[in-house]
Amino acid sequence: MPRTDDLPQLAEFAAEVPKRRIGLIRHLWPSIRACLDAGHSVRAVQARLNADGLSIPYSTLCWAIASLRKSGPANERTAPPKLGEIRMPKSAENDPLANLHRIIQSRPGFEYNGTMSDEELFGKK
Repeated sequence: MPRTDDLPQLAEFAAEVPKRRIGLIRHLWPSIRACLDAGHSVRAVQARLNADGLSIPYSTLCWAIASLRKSGPANERTAPPKLGEIRMPKSAENDPLANLHRIIQSRPGFEYNGTMSDEELFGKK
């Protein structure tokens, strides 16, 4: 396995500024995120980028920021859980049929569920 020191072309290429807008936004993402975290608006960030000569439409910048926020930092991404690691707690809060059970228990009016005998249902003959 080659070390990164053995790949000077790749290291030089990684240091170059990308030519596409999304690549530029991704390259500048730490600075853009710092501005947004400091409380500046996306519109203000776009104005500063335009002043620096980087013309990016507002809608494109919003889309890119949402995409980058969703993906999160690469070092915080975790592998998906392995089979058998996911355990759902068994409680009434997580019961998908809890609403149905509640409705069945407190239904208004008469409901015959078929478990009563005729005598219990109609009385003695």
